[in-house]
Amino acid sequence: TNNDLKYATQDAGGWHLQTVDSGNAVGGFTSLELDGEGYAHISYYDYTNGDLKYAFQDAGGWRLLTVDSSDSVGRYTSLALDQGGYAHISYEGQWNLKYAFEDAGGWHLAALDTYGSDTSLALDGAGYPHISYRYYDPVLSYMLKYAYQDAAGWHLQTAISGGNLGRFSSLALAPGGF
Repeated sequence: TNNDLKYATQDAGGWHLQTVDSGNAVGGFTSLELDGEGYAHISYYDYTNGDLKYAFQDAGGWRLLTVDSSDSVGRYTSLALDQGGYAHISYEGQWNLKYAFEDAGGWHLAALDTYGSDTSLALDGAGYPHISYRYYDPVLSYMLKYAYQDAAGWHLQTAISGGNLGRFSSLALAPGGF
């Protein structure tokens, strides 16, 4: 309704709906995580401004942040919270695979690959990000790719290529980070 970002919760009394962000068209390509205290964190795309946004709850209510506003960025978000409660977000940014993370110093943004959409993000036991995503190559068509970070930096791999692959992937890590 009204192209707003909404958050719905259920308890013994039924369903409860809250408007988190409103104005023209916001709230596309959402990803939701709950922190250790049960507060909601949501990454999402602001259609009106073409921005990656992040909303989170705390004892004072909802907080809204624009994480990346460079060109048209923020589609296909995937959100994970690290052990310190900081947000990590993978997303599409003007045809690039992008990654944003928060730490005590603020937000940090990185472009990881020349094309990437339909992202799914997981953090391993050491807090390193792993991302599955759809990649487009004009010769090979679409493929499923995998990006991960370790102490040596970022690594990009092709999981499967050819055809119309990689749409709406979902990533989970097994023990050992596999």
